[in-house]
Amino acid sequence: MARYLDAEEKACISLSSPNPAPTKLEQVEHSISSGKSFDFRKLLALAGNNGVLPFLYRNLAGSSAIPPEILESLRHAYLATARSNVLNAEETLRIIRSLRMAGIDAIPLKGSIASETLFGDPGLYLATDIDILVRLADLGEAKDVLLKDGYECDEAGERDLLSSHYHLNFHRGGNHVELHWNLAKRYLDVPPAFWWEDTRTAEYNGRSLTTLSPERYLLYAIFRLFDHGFTPLKFLVFISALLDACGHEINYPKLIFLAGKLKMKRLTLFTLRILNEIYGSVPPEFEKLQKMTGYEVLRKRILKGLVDSENRIHLNMVLYMFLLDSPAEVVRILVRRVFPSVGEIRLRYSLSGRPGKIVLYYLLNPMLLATRKQKAVNRWTGKRQED
Repeated sequence: MARYLDAEEKACISLSSPNPAPTKLEQVEHSISSGKSFDFRKLLALAGNNGVLPFLYRNLAGSSAIPPEILESLRHAYLATARSNVLNAEETLRIIRSLRMAGIDAIPLKGSIASETLFGDPGLYLATDIDILVRLADLGEAKDVLLKDGYECDEAGERDLLSSHYHLNFHRGGNHVELHWNLAKRYLDVPPAFWWEDTRTAEYNGRSLTTLSPERYLLYAIFRLFDHGFTPLKFLVFISALLDACGHEINYPKLIFLAGKLKMKRLTLFTLRILNEIYGSVPPEFEKLQKMTGYEVLRKRILKGLVDSENRIHLNMVLYMFLLDSPAEVVRILVRRVFPSVGEIRLRYSLSGRPGKIVLYYLLNPMLLATRKQKAVNRWTGKRQED
């Protein structure tokens, strides 16, 4: 693990693995036992910010080096995640059933079902939203199905979401649904039909579900990680679990070919390489990943960003965008980030339709991109951390 991380930061990253190597666990236990100043509260805070507390519980449950009160906090997080995910999965299946009754094929994404199918445990990967992919042609009817089910659509930003993003937001009680018609936005130009090619069928609790092909699921997960500035750590853990669960099905030459078509080959190779370093997730036949200029700089920035409460994610994204394949695209995206559409400004800062306020935020946008911290942004806009 990197020398510029302290003991608690290294422990958080190592213990977030779904299946850490015994040597990794021994190193963590040695660090805890030999370090008199090991700060367990800092470890809990880091794991909480990164959404990996349940993973720490599973990996530390049998350790005698952990104070009982710390282990109890981890156990509480694990049980709370399991309870939430069970309810979330039930609602996801109910929505899928309602859509199918209306003749709409739908694909559940990540979330509670993924927590159980990829990790083999509903208590590990917390789902906050219900994410469902439908075809663009079915979007209007799918919206009507959710409205009839008692969901309310966040109409305020619907026009802007339709023009510049890739999902609509719905809520009912404590349930939040994101209805997707595409799985890439802003940085990539991907036709919505791309995600429906080579779909598979999987069984879950006796029900047949449509799923993405393993290569497209991996590309989606990598794009989502990139789109969120390589945070939080749980997004990396998700891709690691996806590689472990579906690695035997993934056609790696096809994956790289598709990544090249989407102009994210460099990003894909970089992500696989850093995952292989942290979790050993990539199969042996793919371990010799090509060398990449600037890899160490990017790797250090990402690892520090995961554990840094002052992480300026929007400023870091300027650096991360150079992971995309096309220099021309990087320039275009940088210009769009600094001078976005009015709709993007409204979405980015959760603004209403007041013209004066929108103009003010548009003028301040370059400064805000350079100075905003992710926690402050989430607090300011009321944004939930996505699962």
